[in-house]
Amino acid sequence: MSDYQLVNFTNPDDFVEATKKYDDCWMNFAFGALMDSLDASQAEGQRRWGPQERTLVAVYKGDSLLVTLTKIAKDFSWVLSHPRDAIISEDEFPSIAQLLATSLPSILSPTTPPSSSDLLKLDKVIGPESLVDTFLNTWVSHLPSLNPPIHLQLIDPPYFQSRFSYATIETVPPPSPAFSSEKYDIALASTEEDALELASFYVEFKARGPLPATHEEGLAIMKDAIKGKRLWCCRLKDSLEPSAIFPEHKDAGITRITASANSSAIAGYVMVGRETPRTIAVRNVYVSPTFRRKGVAEALVRAVTRYYLDAQPLGFNIRGIQGHTKDDAEEGKLVEGVIRKQEVCLNVVDEGAKRLYIRCGFLLDDNARDPKSGRSGYFPSIWRGVKPIREN
Repeated sequence: MSDYQLVNFTNPDDFVEATKKYDDCWMNFAFGALMDSLDASQAEGQRRWGPQERTLVAVYKGDSLLVTLTKIAKDFSWVLSHPRDAIISEDEFPSIAQLLATSLPSILSPTTPPSSSDLLKLDKVIGPESLVDTFLNTWVSHLPSLNPPIHLQLIDPPYFQSRFSYATIETVPPPSPAFSSEKYDIALASTEEDALELASFYVEFKARGPLPATHEEGLAIMKDAIKGKRLWCCRLKDSLEPSAIFPEHKDAGITRITASANSSAIAGYVMVGRETPRTIAVRNVYVSPTFRRKGVAEALVRAVTRYYLDAQPLGFNIRGIQGHTKDDAEEGKLVEGVIRKQEVCLNVVDEGAKRLYIRCGFLLDDNARDPKSGRSGYFPSIWRGVKPIREN
């Protein structure tokens, strides 16, 4: 293990400064989640994760970052990450995992010997599958050697397995007439009514996973996302009142993005987050059962992905977004404060959703390669937990 050095960052700003040059999709979960937690506009939504009990650890080989292990709040999962360009092989994972496992007790617990309750806070980890499995097996094997010994076991099956991938300006398809302004009206959510309607959608979305949400939590998250201009919704044009359809766009073959058009029910939404200088993640995609199989999810993902990549021609119009002039809209400028991204990231569990995202330009196919680097466009991700072994 002498080739590796572990650094424990007690100041999140120091961690950001040390890792920002490694800002890519592979690091988005760790780096982006931390950036979200530091964003004052997301305070209400972040509150659901409990107190900000941060642990920010990095493993280096010489001056090169290999792996980070991070936790941003009491009830937030631990995240294992490594930069896409890290010079690291799976043969090195056991040594890195051993360094983490032997170093963490003194980092997590201020007492000697370490407190069992402090060490049991490392209860679930998400990240690249091989790295997570190697680390958790090493952690479970190491803890019985402590005084007092701690005996854990892996939770099987894991919470979920997925693919973490991204799209770039080189991989997104051109605008399609199939997702034109005649059918879809895609908007930044903007009103109290939007928040109330979307809160119910969020609760339904979270009910499908291991961390359900209450309507109160959903409403707080939707309000935060609207305030931060991170929440996009879609209405079908054939359900809009005639006055909401702009005739100048009827034959343009473009999807219109506007901050209004609240005259009909929302068909679905996309929430983005984990924004870093170079990346942003599609966090939630949800379509109401009433509007499924109508292309809503694909229309949303296509529009939002092209928007954040600033892929020209955008294929839609941003006229009507607050803070934009007519000239801004025609030039396709982003919302004030948003920086053009190099990569749009997402985590996919469902096979049906994977096919949709592939059509939208995400490198999820088994043989997909980044057109610039030639490397695989995804990595297998896993979210796995451990629990104490109960004595008989």
